[in-house]
Amino acid sequence: MMSTMTIQPSKPTVLTVHVANIPEELKLQDKWVLWDFVYKPGAKKEWTKPPYQANRMKASVTDRSTWCSFREAEMAYLNNGFAGIGFVLDGTGVVGIDLDKCASSMHGWIEPWARDIVRKFDGAYMEWSPTGTGLHIIAKGTLPPGRRRTGDFEVYDNQRYLTFTGHTL
Repeated sequence: MMSTMTIQPSKPTVLTVHVANIPEELKLQDKWVLWDFVYKPGAKKEWTKPPYQANRMKASVTDRSTWCSFREAEMAYLNNGFAGIGFVLDGTGVVGIDLDKCASSMHGWIEPWARDIVRKFDGAYMEWSPTGTGLHIIAKGTLPPGRRRTGDFEVYDNQRYLTFTGHTL
């Protein structure tokens, strides 16, 4: 009798973090975490990106004691094999917009629906997502109550973290 074997796909390729391009205003806040890929076979997104502390213990977006300074995150990213860094949104005036599967950093194109959103946030910090196939927009503000996700568009200001690449638009 033959057994069935599940083959784990390769981890997605990600952009190297360019720390110099990340806004200084955010670097001054001790709201940083790290992330790495975790494989979850059968899940909608098989490769997840949970947050970690610099010591490789899990971080929590609701527990400040698991967050660190930007410098600590940068050093752990450079020395401890993490896939990237992230900033925790904690309801204190920073909004993160995540536009998935809408662009190609390699080819320089952005889907029309995402381009319209980018235009509306002219002047905000914008960068490519870790895979180079999405966009992140960071702006000052707060959100009204209600739904935070519609298809490939997500917007959050609390109890989430947003990955950072420093690959600006």
